[in-house]
Amino acid sequence: MKKAYDKVEWDFLQSVLLKLGFSEKWVNLVLSCLKTVSYSLVINGAIKGKVVPFRGIRQRDPLSPALFILCSQALSAVIAHVEQQGLINGIRVKNRSEPMTHLLFTDDCCLFFELKLEEVCSLKDCVDLYCRASGQAINFKKSSVSFSLNMAMRFRRWFSLILKVSYIKGPSKYLGLPTDFGVSEAALFQELADKVGQRFSGWKNWLLSHAGKEIMLKSVALSMGNYANSHFKLPASHHSQIRKEATSFFWGDGSDKQKIHWIAWHRLCRSKDNSGLGFRDPELQNKVLLSRMAWRLWNELDSMWGRFMKAIYFPKGDFLSVRLGAHPSWA
Repeated sequence: MKKAYDKVEWDFLQSVLLKLGFSEKWVNLVLSCLKTVSYSLVINGAIKGKVVPFRGIRQRDPLSPALFILCSQALSAVIAHVEQQGLINGIRVKNRSEPMTHLLFTDDCCLFFELKLEEVCSLKDCVDLYCRASGQAINFKKSSVSFSLNMAMRFRRWFSLILKVSYIKGPSKYLGLPTDFGVSEAALFQELADKVGQRFSGWKNWLLSHAGKEIMLKSVALSMGNYANSHFKLPASHHSQIRKEATSFFWGDGSDKQKIHWIAWHRLCRSKDNSGLGFRDPELQNKVLLSRMAWRLWNELDSMWGRFMKAIYFPKGDFLSVRLGAHPSWA
């Protein structure tokens, strides 16, 4: 969506909150937080003029993300209604899995449909209806449409013109994680290791004490890969590189000379009660975060994600009894 927060209509927001069952008094309190805002311009150090908004929600306000997600439920409701009427079928990854029509993540929306003219037009009408009601607008420059490999080029161009969206192979990354697993696993995550290495080289560690280095390692460097660690089992070479750069930064002084590592890394990873510094080893951290996702998959089978994974990987058993497939996904 284009300028997603700035284009939300207040009347639409009020109608959605009331439809979702919130009390009218509470809805009025929320709207008063939005409608009583005004902005002033500072020109040459002096306050000039006053701007009073008539729509939109403020960015960096802790209430705004929740309000925007609730507004997005209107789009989900419209698509679900059309799906119940049989105008949209969505797609199935496996024949036994549930059909998917859309996935929402903040201001991003992934729509799935069969390549039929009626279905494409119905889906386009749903989005247009939501945009007219909410005030939202699609950012066509950042939008794209992807097709299956067996689709003829003339049909790709035709449906691209209907949707007014350019067609590409598909994004290679989303939220910083790869979506195309065609290369080696080590090369796939080399960029993540390079980003961590750039942080180490960018810090002037000769100006930091060991206590300062400890804080920088714990709060920034060793936590940069947590999102990727939650979804992928990263290769051992990746963890070894991170571990090597972390120890060199902790014991180094900014020069190219190799310094003595007075204490082994595994001892630094012990808790402070056990004479360590409490560093988190990258490989163990990866296993812990994956175990957390595995616990969610075992415990939240009623969620859409749980039902989707169960239909693909363990349709007849449970997560704890499933065996490793012949060609498992890296994700």
